[in-house]
Amino acid sequence: MVNAIAFAGIAMPSFWLAILLIILFAVVLGWLPAGGPPPEPTALRLASPSGACRPLTLTVLGLAAYARQTRAAMIEALGEPWIRTARAKGASPARVLLGHAFPNAAIPIVTVAALDFATLVSGALVVETVFAWPGMGKLLYDAILGNDYNVALLALLLAALVTLAASLAADIIHLALDPRAQAVSGRALSRFLSHGAGAFSALVLVALVAAALAAPLVAQWLGHDPFAPDLFKRFAPPSAEHPLGTDELGRDLLLRLLYGARVSLTVGLGGAVASAAIGLGVGLAAAWWGGAVDAVLMRLADGILALPSLPLLIVLAAIDPARIGLPRGALAADLARIIVIVALFGWVKVARIARAAALSILRMDYARAAVALGVSPARLLARHVVPNLAVHVAVATTLSIGAVILLESVLSFLGLGIQPPAASWGAMLANAQDLVFSAPMAAVWPGLAIFVTVVATNFAGDALADALDPKAETRRG
Repeated sequence: MVNAIAFAGIAMPSFWLAILLIILFAVVLGWLPAGGPPPEPTALRLASPSGACRPLTLTVLGLAAYARQTRAAMIEALGEPWIRTARAKGASPARVLLGHAFPNAAIPIVTVAALDFATLVSGALVVETVFAWPGMGKLLYDAILGNDYNVALLALLLAALVTLAASLAADIIHLALDPRAQAVSGRALSRFLSHGAGAFSALVLVALVAAALAAPLVAQWLGHDPFAPDLFKRFAPPSAEHPLGTDELGRDLLLRLLYGARVSLTVGLGGAVASAAIGLGVGLAAAWWGGAVDAVLMRLADGILALPSLPLLIVLAAIDPARIGLPRGALAADLARIIVIVALFGWVKVARIARAAALSILRMDYARAAVALGVSPARLLARHVVPNLAVHVAVATTLSIGAVILLESVLSFLGLGIQPPAASWGAMLANAQDLVFSAPMAAVWPGLAIFVTVVATNFAGDALADALDPKAETRRG
């Protein structure tokens, strides 16, 4: 019966269920209008039948999949030896289920639930379109149809941030449910915190990210527009109104630094992650297939290493975006362009590391046993190889963030990166180059921000390497 209901929920299209709910509540019961929110205030809208139908539609469809996953996980947990031991000691059925079986069965369910946050965006897009409800999904849909790609990219970025937060929450819950993970993570955290410079650098990076995210709030609090020139306040000294003074156009330097941090951190993280993804794929392909595939991929990597990277990247960055169909001067387009350029030529180091680690792992007994048992290549790489080389890739990615930030600052300094009026640390340095006599601090602050960020990322990466390597503590001792 449970399987039949679950299959029915999985097979039901979300828009069809939404239409059925409209028929029930609008046509049959007459509780809500056929489309759009009721005219009540926001709190009453969410509590109304119309407001409840949207989450109800997504919840019903999600419950079907979770019911099957919970059933499979509980069946596996109830067959474990400790469950039989608990029953033999006279534990009540409720204690066996809630105290022993469910905490172990909940670990994969929590993981899957976090991954499903990304699918909620597509589900909300369809459901909110059916209900004509002005939510994030409908906003994304209308932005795509209206060619408003800036709004669409921001909506997707917000969805990605929500998914990342959900994954982080899932990891925290996993630690709470699994004592073994608590022990391993506790030792890694202890090693990370024992690295004084790395722990302090991590705090600095967290503070930078928080300040960058709070830039609009700081601008509102100070009452200034960081992009609007005010020639009557050119080169104003530091004051309560302008904590770090103003630049040659009368714009607040503190706000420009905060908005520049958004650009640098986005490019650094996005470029490093994209490079790591490409490098991981190339390294795994070279290690698994070997032979001609390995030779071609590694010779390609050697060729990219042989090229002078900075002049090549400058040439690519100098290409007019309008010639390839990208809007000229748009911040989202500039960010995407720089991240793509960095990713296309920054994957070599991660590919080399991933290939070497994968070759070593594939020679291990457990990998050979998995191959002998007929495990598919995709499952072998995903379940046995990637988790064991993830540490090396994560450390290399962390260390490359600083290099990408430096590269972005160089391109912006040369006028080939982020274009005005958007703020960038490199562009701020370029503008301040001719003002060293009239406003020397305008050149000091962005350079100091780049220096502190790159040093902090490298120290944090070094601490992460020590935290994930149990032998590091022995070496330091």
